[in-house]
Amino acid sequence: MSEETFEDEIPAEAGEAERLVGRLREWLKPRCGSVDRFAVELLCREAVENAVRHGCRSDPTKRVRLSVELRGEVVACAVEDEGEGYVPSIKGALFDLRHEEGGLGLAIISHYADRVSLEEGGRIIRFERRMTGGIGR
Repeated sequence: MSEETFEDEIPAEAGEAERLVGRLREWLKPRCGSVDRFAVELLCREAVENAVRHGCRSDPTKRVRLSVELRGEVVACAVEDEGEGYVPSIKGALFDLRHEEGGLGLAIISHYADRVSLEEGGRIIRFERRMTGGIGR
């Protein structure tokens, strides 16, 4: 793992997502300002919690992996789970705040990220966000 990459994984059980985000927060502190750190934490928390609850159905025998890479002014994130995947039943529903297929996690991610994609039948979500440089470290 390079200095500019954070990688970690957790069992898919309640409470583990917040502990993972806490470790990410500590890694981010010397690398970006508070505004960017908040945005990255929010994005990763939503994605990891979705993977735990919906992807793995809170099965502690399954794993959820988070990877965060700083690429200059862009932060690239990926969350992968061992669940069955997710494909929205209505085209465009994935990122629609008004759609009621599930919670707001994916809609929040699409709002705060500059790019979002699902891969491997929905078992991997990738998203990127340009850093603003807001408010010091």
